[in-house]
Amino acid sequence: MLRIAAKTDQERERVKEIIRAVERARGRRLYCFYQDMRRSVDETIDHDAVVETRRNLQEVGHLDKLSILIESPGGNIDSSFRLARTLRRYADDVEAIVVNWAKSGATFLCLSANSLVMSYDGEIGPLDTQIADPRGGRSISALNAFKSLEFLREHILEALEMLVRYYVEEHNMSLPHAVKSAEPLVSDVVAPLFAQIDPLELGEARRYLALGEHYTRIAMERYSYSHLSRNTRENLIRKLVWSYPSHGVMIDRQEAKRIGLNVIDLDDATSDLLEEMLATAKGCIGMATDEPAAGNPPAHEEQIDLTAENEATEATEAAPR
Repeated sequence: MLRIAAKTDQERERVKEIIRAVERARGRRLYCFYQDMRRSVDETIDHDAVVETRRNLQEVGHLDKLSILIESPGGNIDSSFRLARTLRRYADDVEAIVVNWAKSGATFLCLSANSLVMSYDGEIGPLDTQIADPRGGRSISALNAFKSLEFLREHILEALEMLVRYYVEEHNMSLPHAVKSAEPLVSDVVAPLFAQIDPLELGEARRYLALGEHYTRIAMERYSYSHLSRNTRENLIRKLVWSYPSHGVMIDRQEAKRIGLNVIDLDDATSDLLEEMLATAKGCIGMATDEPAAGNPPAHEEQIDLTAENEATEATEAAPR
């Protein structure tokens, strides 16, 4: 089954031609996971996406090798893990192709693949889980609270050092006396800031971050990075969850290689083809045909779902992306 969000039959046919061309170039079947981000649709990785992918792959059957084109803002971390399990159930070797962006839960999909094939303009992102802002509005990074604590810690040390230095250099105090004199002043400054931190919110944020670490650890051990030592995997997880200053940080292929991901450069010709496909359609989920990647005639023509009906029976998970 192939679901293409395009206006004309000509555009849909061009998308299928490009998919077949990429399959021949990569020597493996291509599963498109290009989510429709128009305001009226706004697809994310959720329960419905998992069900649709599972049904599509069930029609194809088991594959030795599979490419998955990922163009997605991400979504629910639980659903991202389920989607990764579904892909690995039906394919022994999976390569994730990123031409533009695969963020948040979509980055997690990339980590569950044997290799990450990136164009020059491709980007993934950090794995700091997004949670609902308790003040309302858009989702925020669960890491925000811990970055605030990190700032306060640095602020305390800087303020304490400045006051101690002042007492020692300007008033000739001994170091122990200077520290004792500076502590109450610093405490008066930072105590109101610490009072604004809700321990329940902090605990919830840590739980979501731990969940992201947990799923990433399983995926890397089970599917893609078992060749690395445990310490190396843990360092990589720590970098992806804790080290970047913002959820929107761009991790391009050079940075992805630097931190130790299994990155392969996508050739310019294939990249250009996929860029054309992304520009032609607004979304594309599924496989073009059941024909082999070598280009043999298909056993039957694929079905095109033009209505993009929701076949899942369960409600979309409400967890933030």
